[in-house]
Amino acid sequence: MALFPAPIWSLEQRALLSALAVAVRARRGLDVEPFRTRWRDASAAHTFDWDAFVAFAKRHRVIPFAYEVVRDHGTDLAPASVRAALKDEARRLLFFAEGSFQRLKTLSASLSRAGLGHAAYKGPALALQAYGSVGVRTFGDLDVLVPRTDLERVVAWAKREGYTLPEWDDVQLRAWTLTNMHHLSAFRSSAFGDAHLELHWMTLPPMMRPGTPDVDVWLGETLDEADGVPVLPWPRAWSANAEHHAKHGWSRLMLLVDCAVRPLGKGEADPVLKDALGVAVLEATRALAESLTNDTLDRDAPSLLLRTWHAEDPYQFEVGEAYLDHLDPAGAWARRRQRFRAVASASNAKEIAYGVARQAYLEALVAAGIVFGMRPNDTSPWFQRVRAIFR
Repeated sequence: MALFPAPIWSLEQRALLSALAVAVRARRGLDVEPFRTRWRDASAAHTFDWDAFVAFAKRHRVIPFAYEVVRDHGTDLAPASVRAALKDEARRLLFFAEGSFQRLKTLSASLSRAGLGHAAYKGPALALQAYGSVGVRTFGDLDVLVPRTDLERVVAWAKREGYTLPEWDDVQLRAWTLTNMHHLSAFRSSAFGDAHLELHWMTLPPMMRPGTPDVDVWLGETLDEADGVPVLPWPRAWSANAEHHAKHGWSRLMLLVDCAVRPLGKGEADPVLKDALGVAVLEATRALAESLTNDTLDRDAPSLLLRTWHAEDPYQFEVGEAYLDHLDPAGAWARRRQRFRAVASASNAKEIAYGVARQAYLEALVAAGIVFGMRPNDTSPWFQRVRAIFR
């Protein structure tokens, strides 16, 4: 049952929803034929705009799934130029993912040698846990959970590994980040592209909800492994990612695919998440993910979320906050958020300025080449040679 009035989806968007249902159901061993038929009927329409379909797939970071379905269920429908574009982008993402995962394995081994507890979070770790393959999930950086109590040692380790941590080196920005944020950004030049590492001591910002679990406790418990890299046990990883996705207002369909392709079974919810809002977020994520799996998202999705699925990123946090407010009618999260902001404002009049400047500061360093150096692009001879290897 829809929480808000049903949104209006274009033909191309409906086709992508059906394609994702085919890809997810195939991975879960479920019948795909009705959804395959729906996907083919939509993409065969005389007015179907393949450029819009590809753009929507890129916007929601599901190019590997779009290519997979076009390759297996629509080669006779998609123009050759579209198939080639999807194939090239999927291979580029695969190359980046493989290189990034090898870097993650190296970093994990180095952290272990330094005696620092850690667990890979999101990115390639989630890809391996949910999909069994690194290359089918799009990501742009590496995320690692580290103990807050060992943060000084973790930063020293990162610097020994050649990373620059501009937020830590700026004393005022460090104080703001430790109070308001849940991770540090670390940068290093890399032959594979921008090596952006995020060191998380929390899974959510401090104001997100009451009862946010303690990562230090998690890292002190038994962890699973993904190809030798420590990761959270699946129920906990699923729950942590569901909350992360809710924070972003489920702004990309990839975030729902993550939770749909390997759903939680009965009784598998993380026992740490016992507060009312945490449970509500998990149930809302589960319901949205199942709507995607059943190809009913175009009918059941809240129109509030449609704003992020059609708009650009600046709206996602606003929508995420509004939807969390909706899931928490008792207002516990809203009161915590207000108290947090009131304390931050009273303790430092520059808090808002730091919040706005933080992202601009990091982006300016990247644009100037200070933390990454020259950024590789699709037209560089080096990249063309690498791409040729995978043809």
